[in-house]
Amino acid sequence: MMAIWRMLTGKLMTPKVVHSLPGRLRVHVPALTHLPEEMKPLADKFQKIVEVSSTIDKASLNLKSGNILICYCHKKVKEDEVLGFLSRTLQLFLDNKDKFTGQVRDLDKVVTKLCSYLKTSITPNLYFPEEVPEDVWS
Repeated sequence: MMAIWRMLTGKLMTPKVVHSLPGRLRVHVPALTHLPEEMKPLADKFQKIVEVSSTIDKASLNLKSGNILICYCHKKVKEDEVLGFLSRTLQLFLDNKDKFTGQVRDLDKVVTKLCSYLKTSITPNLYFPEEVPEDVWS
């Protein structure tokens, strides 16, 4: 049952390119339009995490359309690397959604720790390890 759930949520969380120009990418993530009310405050936190890389200038989420606009330095990173980073970041959120609940103050602390961890572990091609150390979540 868990494998089916992961497959379905994986499909809904997979970003699909809507439009792209060098340095600007708009993707659609179907699951964003179906977020439960209690998860919607995470959108700002997600933007902050996506913007942690020095090659990503800005990320904007629109929960009504399910689109994410990402502005990035196309001279330093390729579009497919940005897409891969976005997919891994969405998967990180999905795999750890229980750790992103609770008081706003605690959530801010987790996001700050996660951003610090990612800043030190993101490679130039926007790769980061799938396993995040447990102390980031506490």
